[in-house]
Amino acid sequence: DYREEWLRFTRALAEATGTRAVQEQAVRALAGLVESPGGAFWLRDDSAHYRPVVRWNLAVPDIAELADASLPAFL
Repeated sequence: DYREEWLRFTRALAEATGTRAVQEQAVRALAGLVESPGGAFWLRDDSAHYRPVVRWNLAVPDIAELADASLPAFL
């Protein structure tokens, strides 16, 4: 049921305190929705690069992707 999934997602976010905790909870909650074993939260920095700032059950190297690179375009 879509409503139950939405409520579960919002409860997961509401339980988190602090920016990093909210980001990690968002990754976990979204991964749970799509039955993914892991995920990452990417943010754009001041130099127009996207970087993974939070990882959960995922090995992502410390890399940066330009905003117009193929990965951000795909996502």
